[in-house]
Amino acid sequence: MKHGIVAICLGLVVSGCSAGTDNRPGPEKTEKAGDNKRTQDLAKQIPADFPLALYPGAKVINISKDNLPTGTIQTNVYTEVEPIGDSLPTIGTYYAEKLKAAGWKIDERDQQLQTNDFYQVIARKGNDVVQINAHKREGATITCIDLTRFEKPGPAPVP
Repeated sequence: MKHGIVAICLGLVVSGCSAGTDNRPGPEKTEKAGDNKRTQDLAKQIPADFPLALYPGAKVINISKDNLPTGTIQTNVYTEVEPIGDSLPTIGTYYAEKLKAAGWKIDERDQQLQTNDFYQVIARKGNDVVQINAHKREGATITCIDLTRFEKPGPAPVP
């Protein structure tokens, strides 16, 4: 599972913060932001039960929801902050503290990708996994913060 999450993480980094373009294959529905009104509209489309809040000053640039072959539902919220004075470890710590306070478990084994250029936090709660990837866009003053939830649907309720 750890290697699978790392592989997905690297794919998210490549596709999530790419100047408003979406080069990912697949039939998923993807929304893109072009201006402030569009960004505000996208922020309103974040599912109400999405466990990750936007970082202060972040603008939503893309949202996608995919049904993976394993039955897992993957929801991505891609954001950008420009300019930002916070370091990537500061952003990661912000999310780690919020997740811990909400009862999410952060296992040190999952926290392998934490450098000054890329910072990742992975947390688990029940069948769900959330992942935060923070990185600077190359050649720009923009910080990208990609928020992802992997939900494993439980059994259907009995009527």
